[in-house]
Amino acid sequence: MTGMPVLWLALERVDTMRIQESQVASNASRTNQARLRSSLEQLSTGLRINRASDDAAGLSLSEGLRQQIRGSQMADSNANNALAMLQIADSGSQQMTDALGRMRELSIQAANGTYNANDRKAMDAEYQALASEVGAIAQSTSYNGIPLLDGQSMRFQVGSSSSAADQLSFGGASTPSLSTLGGLANQASAQNATSALDDYLKSVNQMRSSIGSTMNRLSVASSNLGSFSASATDAESRIRDTDYATQAMELARGMILNKSSMAMIAQANQVPRGVLNLLG
Repeated sequence: MTGMPVLWLALERVDTMRIQESQVASNASRTNQARLRSSLEQLSTGLRINRASDDAAGLSLSEGLRQQIRGSQMADSNANNALAMLQIADSGSQQMTDALGRMRELSIQAANGTYNANDRKAMDAEYQALASEVGAIAQSTSYNGIPLLDGQSMRFQVGSSSSAADQLSFGGASTPSLSTLGGLANQASAQNATSALDDYLKSVNQMRSSIGSTMNRLSVASSNLGSFSASATDAESRIRDTDYATQAMELARGMILNKSSMAMIAQANQVPRGVLNLLG
């Protein structure tokens, strides 16, 4: 009979040890399971930060960069659209320059004393037709229904913020009235037409210079936005994306530890049976 209390005490102590070992193994198993879930989630989504609890500061920085990237990409699209608009304006002004160049040739020709009134009348007919075409080009050159050569100023959004530094203003393109160009009825009017055409061409060239300089600024802005988007995308990726090599190793490590924990729990459950066998 005296052996029974000793047996019960032994069994109680063994059971206490088994419970403690099982708890340690269970805690380790839960920790490993959490790591496994985290590794699997990161490997499946490709993201290190899937929710705010993963990295609150990193998430805030990442989201801020994402908004900047999206804004810069849209601003780059704006700059390219503005370039397309001004290319049409430049094309229209080139056509005007060509027509005005021919008009100047006619005015110089008509100013020569070798031509009679009928000759100058024929020259004037072409001259006036070209003048009308210059006016038509100025009126019809447009982009998306927006006139481009009527002096209308424009503002282009070429940045991701509302600051003035992210906006580019274009003062507009316009030409003097065609009435200043006169006609080729006689030598004197032809000479006056040549002088008027020189002033008109000077105005058109200034207009084209303004268009060209704005196009150059837009090209630089677009290039800068593209570089910023690429750099910001790389920075955001480093913050938010997962490291596949590291997580693959963590997954393998977690699986090994999980199997070890399960084996420890199974072994702890076998201890009482082994003690009973020894006592029996």
